Amino acid sequence: MRRIRWIAGATVVLTAAFSASCADQPTEPKLQDVTTTTDGQFAMRGRSQRGCTGCAEDGAYSDALDAINVALEAKGAKVRVFMAEIVSSGDTEAMGQTLFARDVGNKQLGHDFVPNDPRRHPGSNITYVIDGVDGGTSSGPDATATEAAIDRAMATWDAQTCSDLNMTGLGVAPFDIGVVQSILGLGGIGSFFADVSHAGWLPAVFFDAIGPPPPEDPGSTFIVGVTFTFVFVDSDIDNNGKSDVAFREIYYNDAFPWGIDVDEFATMDVETIALHESGHGLSQGHFGKIFRTNANGKLHFSPEAVMNAAVAGQKQTLLGTDIGGHCSNWAEWPNN
Repeated sequence: MRRIRWIAGATVVLTAAFSASCADQPTEPKLQDVTTTTDGQFAMRGRSQRGCTGCAEDGAYSDALDAINVALEAKGAKVRVFMAEIVSSGDTEAMGQTLFARDVGNKQLGHDFVPNDPRRHPGSNITYVIDGVDGGTSSGPDATATEAAIDRAMATWDAQTCSDLNMTGLGVAPFDIGVVQSILGLGGIGSFFADVSHAGWLPAVFFDAIGPPPPEDPGSTFIVGVTFTFVFVDSDIDNNGKSDVAFREIYYNDAFPWGIDVDEFATMDVETIALHESGHGLSQGHFGKIFRTNANGKLHFSPEAVMNAAVAGQKQTLLGTDIGGHCSNWAEWPNN
């Protein structure tokens, strides 16, 4: 895995696909300005809703994602958020929930990165960046510790011999990154700089905004991490019938307690959650069924995997289904 540090001018190429597509705007639209619902809510509606192209059975339409896309359209951006995959704590009925936008401009089934896509960056390597402002947690691990854990998680995926991602770590951005948080008015600069952005630890209000409306539990109480997939609008340059992925953004919930190399139910292990969310960043979905024993409330997974949709202790090593899913996505890269 290659490692690149930020230098003057290094962001020019990486931002071109987004900044060149944005009209000059005097002010950036905020989510509260573009709400599309009639009752003032901009969160996901219901569970297991059908009729969404490419949606899984455990998905739900999200008014929050729709509103984010309205803001992106108002900016003149050529990308839209397609889905948000959530990893949850084990004490919620929303385990495995995936949120979908109704209309992202591209009616193709599925979504994937395109090798050598000039709209992202030159070359076929997969890049990632870490937020330089929101990298520390309020419960313990600082930015240096979380960066090292994220690097280890990305290296675990990159080490799989079935794939050749030529993973390139861009290090820590010297500013606050994040398109979604920018639209929500919670920082960020509204541009993307890598294929996968670890956009940091955000406060409860961020996760409440993308979570379910009352009377459901607030999103900040059960969403541990979330990965947003953005696709290019009305474009399938490799003609494979899939939406072309522009980038993915990962956010971590600072309302939970976090630790380094911890193996307990109540505290979230940074590397474990980063490994799961990085899997989403590299095109993997949730895997396995989850059920609970009524007598003791213990969670069971069938089969157990890093990509299970709920957190239950430390998992810093990929299991068979994780590796199988990764290989099915990336074994032919960059010739797919």
